[in-house]
Amino acid sequence: MLKCVDDIEKMDIASFLGGLYLFKDLPDQEIHDLAGRFSVIKINEGEVLRFDEEIHGWFFIIIEGRFLVRTVENTDKDNGKYLVSGDFFGEDALLFGETNLVSVHATRTSKLLCLNSDQFINLLQNFPHVRRIFKRTYESRRMAQNLRFDWINDNEVIYQVTRKHDAHLLVSLFGPFVICLVALLLLFYVSMPEIESSVWFIGLVISAILFLVGILWGIWDFIDWGNDYYIVTNQRVVWVEKVIMLYDSREEAPLTTIRSVDVKTNLLGRLLGYGDIIVNTYTGRILMRIVGQPFLMAAMIEEYWHRAQRRIEEEESEAMESAIRRQLGQIEEQETQFPQETDSEPEPPRVKTHGIWQNYFSNFLKMRFVDGNVITYRKFWLILIKKTWKPVLAGMIVCALMVYIFYLYLVDPLRVSDLWLGLIGGGVLSLGVIFLWWAYLYVDWRNDIYQVTERYIFDIERRPLGTEIKKSAPLESILSLEHERQGFLGYLFNYGNVTINVGDAKFVFRGIFDPARAQQDVFNRMYALRRAKEKSDAERERARIASALSMYHRNLSDQEGDLDNNEGNLT
Repeated sequence: MLKCVDDIEKMDIASFLGGLYLFKDLPDQEIHDLAGRFSVIKINEGEVLRFDEEIHGWFFIIIEGRFLVRTVENTDKDNGKYLVSGDFFGEDALLFGETNLVSVHATRTSKLLCLNSDQFINLLQNFPHVRRIFKRTYESRRMAQNLRFDWINDNEVIYQVTRKHDAHLLVSLFGPFVICLVALLLLFYVSMPEIESSVWFIGLVISAILFLVGILWGIWDFIDWGNDYYIVTNQRVVWVEKVIMLYDSREEAPLTTIRSVDVKTNLLGRLLGYGDIIVNTYTGRILMRIVGQPFLMAAMIEEYWHRAQRRIEEEESEAMESAIRRQLGQIEEQETQFPQETDSEPEPPRVKTHGIWQNYFSNFLKMRFVDGNVITYRKFWLILIKKTWKPVLAGMIVCALMVYIFYLYLVDPLRVSDLWLGLIGGGVLSLGVIFLWWAYLYVDWRNDIYQVTERYIFDIERRPLGTEIKKSAPLESILSLEHERQGFLGYLFNYGNVTINVGDAKFVFRGIFDPARAQQDVFNRMYALRRAKEKSDAERERARIASALSMYHRNLSDQEGDLDNNEGNLT
């Protein structure tokens, strides 16, 4: 049986609820009235709440603490998802009669706001928009379970998965609909009695082709609409874009890098309930186009963004407390390892030496590959085609001429008996030269690579049998990042440039596949390095403050000891 406690003031509950996106738009008076409906329960560290027992039929909001969630899909206690302050659970069973939750384990002493089933139904009746939010959250969870994104981390919780608004799908289907309508009108026209049979047959064929094109186009648009997702987790904001048989890309931003969240709508969007969400980060922005309920989605992103900031502040506070306690001898001293500073020139990653085949034809068409902590990018294969089309065309012409000469020899051997062997031999020699030409261009294309390590970026260009140019820059010196896909082919095949501004210089990763992902790779490495440096600096500062407090504590103890000695002497 759940036991209520009364150690949280109603005003504190109202302030907490007012910060949740569930109740963001409610007036202060309604928030205050709502706070009075919730009961507060306390769960001690290690306690387990099971959904088939005491908490079935209850709705909970975590006001403080943390819970490890075990679901039907994941019953391993050591590899679950965590819910923290501001998260809620239990609404699925109350609203839809089903839930994938098995139990929640308190990993620290926690407090929950709760409503029983009658109070929960009354809440939905008084605040209908909350029901819509719960429905959207439920649909997101079901979609995330079905899609099973393989890039989600073990402790990452998906809060929202959404596609573009249905209006976008309807607009994209307008073109296929028009083509199908034209096909039907043409079929109706050629089916009239006065139309000749030959015209009827041609019209029938054209109508069938147009109708097939319209259907296939519509199917392609529907699948394309269904393959674009906007995702919000407890760690990042993600845009997943997939174009059938062409490319699959992912653009993301950690919550801690967000600077602002903006919403842009027009008249039609306000009428139909959609808009654009612009998530501005330190390195650019993520544009979520034509999202349903955009203000709700923006409020959700802002809440999780502020949660991430609070989490960093709490970690810093806990680390400071631990440092002071270590310095005062209250807990065991641990040696702190600081990263070594270096001013030496960076060494580019060493290329492993293999045989000729492995050196020049392994990862033949891989545009991005990872070896240890080094990410390597190669220019897109369309760049290779542009670079080598001349020798390929010359080789095709020579082959065609050789086939033609051989054909003439078979038809009239006497006519070409004196020349055909020489011409064929010359053709073979020409093919050898052309192959060497192509191989030179291929190796030149393959040797132009870009690399990202844990501390540096590299732009390496090697001419076959010629010069080698290596440029490098430390990740911590990067000022900004941007990417672009140029031209129709760039958008169609998802390749382009990533521009990295380092002081007055620019590094440009040219013609690489999925430039948004490459930009994200660089940013993730840069962000991880900066966070490590910030943590190192913070650790030094904590050590300095803790040392000063320790000295103060010793001086205070010495003064107290002197006073005690003086009092003893006086007595």
